[in-house]
Amino acid sequence: TPMLRRLLHELENMLADESALKAEALRLLNSGAHWLAEIGEFLQDWSSGENEFPVKTSGTTGPPVTMMFPRESLLASAAITLKTFGLKKGNTLLLCLPVKFVAGKMMLVRGLAGRMKVLALKPAANPLKELDMKIDFAAFTPHQLKTILDENPGQLNWIRKAIIGGSPVSPALALQLRGFETEFFETFGMSETLTHFAVRNIKSDPPGVFSVLEGFDATVNDDGMLQISAAHLPHSPLHTSDLVEFSAPGRFRWLGRSDDVINSGGVKLYPAIIEKKIGKQIGQDFVIGSRDDEKLGQKLVLYIEGKPYSKEKIMRLRKSFAGVLDNFEMPKEIVFLERFPRNKNGKIIKKGLI
Repeated sequence: TPMLRRLLHELENMLADESALKAEALRLLNSGAHWLAEIGEFLQDWSSGENEFPVKTSGTTGPPVTMMFPRESLLASAAITLKTFGLKKGNTLLLCLPVKFVAGKMMLVRGLAGRMKVLALKPAANPLKELDMKIDFAAFTPHQLKTILDENPGQLNWIRKAIIGGSPVSPALALQLRGFETEFFETFGMSETLTHFAVRNIKSDPPGVFSVLEGFDATVNDDGMLQISAAHLPHSPLHTSDLVEFSAPGRFRWLGRSDDVINSGGVKLYPAIIEKKIGKQIGQDFVIGSRDDEKLGQKLVLYIEGKPYSKEKIMRLRKSFAGVLDNFEMPKEIVFLERFPRNKNGKIIKKGLI
């Protein structure tokens, strides 16, 4: 129904007729559905010629704040995405993320910049229940994809290309996605960079290895933390807490965040690397964390979401780790939690595990 799904008019026609875009914005604002009203509010600001747009940051480069970005920055970011993924006028984009956040906002801007159709579906854990048409480009969170795979995986066959962001793609999820004809790309980015500045192809690129997109310059500081520069970003350069290693110019491996590093007995351990090593051994959501330890300072802990395993299964699991982990990377404790604490995007809140 129109309340649950709305195919916006071809935005190329709206660009040619400003009054049509304003009329569509007003219709969405008065739809009675909050998620459609958010779209209407943005389209109203855009059609009125607003030159600056607010974006709430995620906290990657500092405490969360609201930053203002000029219209030109949003359009330049959209142009980079259109070129990277070969999107053209007349293609259909799927918007199933809240427009109040940068990921949803930028999907609308891409549609406007590329003069494409935008299919708006109500943001939900499984937004594809009513999808019945081919989509050229979509954006999802890992949590959404896990839910879709559990409930109606066949719906993904409607989609030609999709990007995944908001939190890292687990090895188990990546393995499932490789079985589809859809081209899936894990993105690396943040609100401060107006979504992604680097991507990896789920099928062909190694886990954790990303390629920087044209228009961005990525380097590391003396502490090994990632720095991002781009001519279209008003707050450039951006200093992050992400630890990376460059294997070639414009290609890096993500090691994790500096505040996630675990110092166990004087050895620095990177949870993201360990998680990728053991991802295939665990068929459910898990994270590597730590707990204080009198002897080691911090001890490595494997947290698994779900019911506790039997002693025999835990022994088999530990034996399977021996072939992929170094001795100092072996979890000292395995903790089972019925449900992990998560944020609105489905990202696991590690601080809530302790």
